[in-house]
Amino acid sequence: MKILISFFAFLVFTQSHAQKADTIVTMSGSIICSIKEVSPEIIAYTNPNESVIYKIEKGAVAWISFGTGRKEKFNDLKSLANISDPSNWEKVDVASAEYETRGLHKIDVITVKATGTTQYSSANHVQNRAYEKLKKATALLGGNLVYLNTNQAFQSNNVPTGIVKNYRAQISGEVYCSQLIDTAAFRAELTNGRNYTLIIKIGMRLNDADIHNFDLVNNGTSPKKFQVNLPNFTTEKGFAYFSLPAKLLGLGSAHEMIKCRVLRFDQNRIVMAYRKSASIYNFAFIRKGDN
Repeated sequence: MKILISFFAFLVFTQSHAQKADTIVTMSGSIICSIKEVSPEIIAYTNPNESVIYKIEKGAVAWISFGTGRKEKFNDLKSLANISDPSNWEKVDVASAEYETRGLHKIDVITVKATGTTQYSSANHVQNRAYEKLKKATALLGGNLVYLNTNQAFQSNNVPTGIVKNYRAQISGEVYCSQLIDTAAFRAELTNGRNYTLIIKIGMRLNDADIHNFDLVNNGTSPKKFQVNLPNFTTEKGFAYFSLPAKLLGLGSAHEMIKCRVLRFDQNRIVMAYRKSASIYNFAFIRKGDN
């Protein structure tokens, strides 16, 4: 009799532990867990074989796949564009809620301003130009989402005629990217000691309206070959950085080094970004002969 009771107890134990785990799906990935509570605002869960309860905002969750097979959807899964070139700045996503940045990688915080002082200016027009500047700066930095943490617009009408109005918009945002480069693969690229040449330099000041393309021949930044070396490579919070002579980039003396963030690379091309105060630059290098 004792053996029979023990056997049934073992079955109950194994069945309770054999239950499939729940899965929370967010924009940044999946969380294998056990759901403890689903409230109007949050979802509470525990990790496998743990008792600590974690909470996540429901707004950051796309859906839950329960171990029973039931699926409950909460939000559409946001798909961010892969912005491979700053000219595609219009594809930058603008987020107004902090939970939309969950799982993304914060790059920087930027503030832009726009003004309008003609009779054709309007508050909406000036504010739209500020949004455009913010998205252009985000694309230059290698981001594909900007989270608005401040949005202020000021209006004054001090012109005697009373016709021309003076509008000013100032917007601040946190720049994020959804993917990081493979730092191990980039490190391997550096060990090959390959030579590269700067072929594109673009940038903008945060108060500029447009992205500028620099003339590398006539502005003193004529294309020069340089070799990528491992000692100039560092990583920080998942980002890859490479230090280059400031003179090579037309941003300083030959003895000054500038730490640029690597955005993209392959066997023939490296793209980097650099911010100097209120100016943001984007550089493209192509591989040249290695001898």
